[in-house]
Amino acid sequence: MEYIEQYRKVYRRVIQEAKRRENNNYISSTKNKSKAAWQIINKELGKSFINNKNIELKWGKSKISNPRAIAEIFNSYFAEIVEKLTDQNSGTHTTYNMINLKINTCPQTMFINPVSENEVEKVVKKLKVKCSPGFDGVTDSIVKKCV
Repeated sequence: MEYIEQYRKVYRRVIQEAKRRENNNYISSTKNKSKAAWQIINKELGKSFINNKNIELKWGKSKISNPRAIAEIFNSYFAEIVEKLTDQNSGTHTTYNMINLKINTCPQTMFINPVSENEVEKVVKKLKVKCSPGFDGVTDSIVKKCV
């Protein structure tokens, strides 16, 4: 029985060292090291990691499935729409008035109500300070410090 117990201890140490080496190789080979570390932690805790990479956007006649390309399209769209709205309403309103704001709609676009700086500041102040970055690689703490 003592031999079996010693063998179990040795076996556990070998398994732990193999996991440690595998995890170190995985973390060192990835770009986002903190995300990789959290994936390992969640895997060891038994939490399933669901990553939906089946994002698809129909843009004109083409379909885009690359998440970065989709994010760039949304960013450029929202940057351009603000310019179009301000150009459309320049000279007609001296103050910002939502009632008189004219917006041309299109069935292939979407519209989000304008947001004030104060609203953005309130949301950023409510963010929890996390060290792990999001998809864009920026942590919440950096966003809070910038505001």
